[in-house]
Amino acid sequence: MPFKKPTSIAAFLLGALGGLTLIFFATWADLESTFYGFDNTGGEPLSALSCPIFMTKTETSSFSVKVVNETEKQIFPSVVTNVSTPATMEKNNDPLNLESGAAQTLTWEIGPQNIDLGRFIFVRAWVRGGYPMKDKENTCGVYILPLAGKGIYYSWGLALICLLGLGIGLYGVYQSQSPARRGHGVFTQLLFFTVVIVIGLISVHISFWLLGVLTLVVSILLTLLFAGASVARENG
Repeated sequence: MPFKKPTSIAAFLLGALGGLTLIFFATWADLESTFYGFDNTGGEPLSALSCPIFMTKTETSSFSVKVVNETEKQIFPSVVTNVSTPATMEKNNDPLNLESGAAQTLTWEIGPQNIDLGRFIFVRAWVRGGYPMKDKENTCGVYILPLAGKGIYYSWGLALICLLGLGIGLYGVYQSQSPARRGHGVFTQLLFFTVVIVIGLISVHISFWLLGVLTLVVSILLTLLFAGASVARENG
């Protein structure tokens, strides 16, 4: 189908490229962190570990862990963290005292001294719960950009490019179709692609690298499928 508004398609492709770039590097860093060599105690997943997606080589930033006492008793958990360095891992052990329903967020600084393998910072957090709270643990990775400035600007910039590009592209394609065809055909394909990328962005937000990998694989397959269908239409 010939597009009346090629700028809409260009905007969509730019948005998809921005989103997939963000998903790729965030997923790569988180995946590497799981195989870095941290101890694995077999605790439940710790969803409250928050790390930057990007940092630059000279930047200092931080990661955090939020601990919530969801039990009906006072508990005395501790938070054990391991952070990568080119030599021996940094280790911290912070004891807590939490009343029922209370929450506390702990923050640790990371910077150039924590870069390993040339392009990553790896973090592992283990919350040793006081009974009846169960142990929880998780890892995360930060990708180091060989650029100036702060990593947060690049991560938010890519996310903004992604959402704006996909939105403008979808709207333009929808408007370029005849009233009888709106919401069908190519628009439906692009909408499905958009849903996949948004799921990938969610995986970045929650540091769920497996979902990120699936997003990238499905995106590649969809790209090949749509490219094949476009060639078939041109030759048909």
